[in-house]
Amino acid sequence: MPTRVFLWMLFLTLATAAIPAHADSAPYLLQSGDRIRMTVFGQDEMNGELEVAPDGTVAVPLLGTRPAAGKSLAALEREITVALNEDYLVEPRVALQMTSLPPIFVLGQVRSPGSYAYRAGLDARKAVALAGGFTSRAQTTQVTVRRTQNGEAVTREITPDDEVLPGDTLEVERRWF
Repeated sequence: MPTRVFLWMLFLTLATAAIPAHADSAPYLLQSGDRIRMTVFGQDEMNGELEVAPDGTVAVPLLGTRPAAGKSLAALEREITVALNEDYLVEPRVALQMTSLPPIFVLGQVRSPGSYAYRAGLDARKAVALAGGFTSRAQTTQVTVRRTQNGEAVTREITPDDEVLPGDTLEVERRWF
């Protein structure tokens, strides 16, 4: 039975990996200060909260420190599962979940500029709504987003329907006519 469950989880992972993501979106990459809840099913003593240290590592029970910064949550989950399976547990089922995410910042031509808690499924339009909506002088067809990807700051224009990631800074520009 556990083998079937593992194979089903593997199938779902591979099947969802084949679904193309939005061309401009990238998964959130872990960074120092992020907090993660780790659950190893059937191994209660291994369950707990992990924090990405300033050096970019997490301390995992049995495995010691593992590099985490710059990896997606799914990639780290796979690495931990494989490492536990190699030396410690038979067919471990590991689940990682973010317990805290960096806020987003919405600036410029919005009614209440500031920082706001990130929520899953957030797009630029919803982020602007959190900030009170566009002002009468706002450019409403595009938003400038700044985010860190692979350790580099990237700035680009997105539409209101594009996805926002934790830690993004959105700036709504002023329209000139």
